[in-house]
Amino acid sequence: MSYVSEKVAYLNGLMEGLGIKEDNPEGKMIAKIVEVLEEIADSIDEIDEMVAELDERVDEIDIDLGALEDELFELDECDCGCEDDDEDDEDEDFLEIVCPHCNETIYFDQDAIIDGELICPVCNKDIFPDVEE
Repeated sequence: MSYVSEKVAYLNGLMEGLGIKEDNPEGKMIAKIVEVLEEIADSIDEIDEMVAELDERVDEIDIDLGALEDELFELDECDCGCEDDDEDDEDEDFLEIVCPHCNETIYFDQDAIIDGELICPVCNKDIFPDVEE
């Protein structure tokens, strides 16, 4: 029983203790108000139960998500404050090239350079034209 339910039960007991009956208009009104308060208190109790259940589920999801993040990103649990060297490796995957036609600096994946010709995304010209051209 919640705090609100206890207060409504107190009001219900107080109404009976004071001898307020529903035979007069004021008594009828007070009884209806207490009845509405009981329904509100019951609704609050149901909401509190649902929130508690949702809180438990969110905690479970948070734990599962943390485990999934650790598995996906293979996080090192190093508390030494050092930075991960993988960030430097990502920079090495790209090659910086200045287009001979428009002089724009362009970053290409090294695999793209090995696979074939490179087209400048700015001027749409071949960066390394064939010697025959």
